[in-house]
Amino acid sequence: MIDKIASLQEKLPFDQQFELFWMEYPRRKGKGAARKAFSNALNKQDLQYILEAAHNFAIETRQQDPKFIPHPATWLNQERYDDEPDEPIDQPLDVFKKTLLERSGFDPVDAGAGNSDLEKGGIGTSRIRLVGGGKAGE
Repeated sequence: MIDKIASLQEKLPFDQQFELFWMEYPRRKGKGAARKAFSNALNKQDLQYILEAAHNFAIETRQQDPKFIPHPATWLNQERYDDEPDEPIDQPLDVFKKTLLERSGFDPVDAGAGNSDLEKGGIGTSRIRLVGGGKAGE
C-alpha cells in the first residue's frame, strides 16, 4: 500500500496532489496561499507524509471550533506536519491510504500495464472535487 501512495507523487500533476491535500485538510481557507505553501512543503517532505499528517490533524481537530484551526498555508509554512499528535489517532492508516487511492483515481494495476489514466492525460479528474463543485483543472 505504501508503494502505491508513494507513486502518486511521481505520477500525479502538482495540481492534483494539491487537491488531495486540500480535500484532506480540515479548514479550507486561503487556497492560493495554501497552494504556494504546499509547493514549498513538498521540497521538504514527500506527498505521503504531508497527506498523512493532514489526515491525522483533521481527525485530531474534528471536535474543535474551526476558528481555532490554522489556515492550511499557516499549517504548512510552520511545518506543522512534523508535529506530534496530542492524542493517539484511532483510525487505521490503511483506511486513509485506501481512501486516498480511491480519491485520486489511481489504479496501480493499470499503471504498471501502461494503460493508466495517467498516460491518458490525467488521473481521475472527475473524482477530485473542488470546493466549488467543479473538476480539477477547471
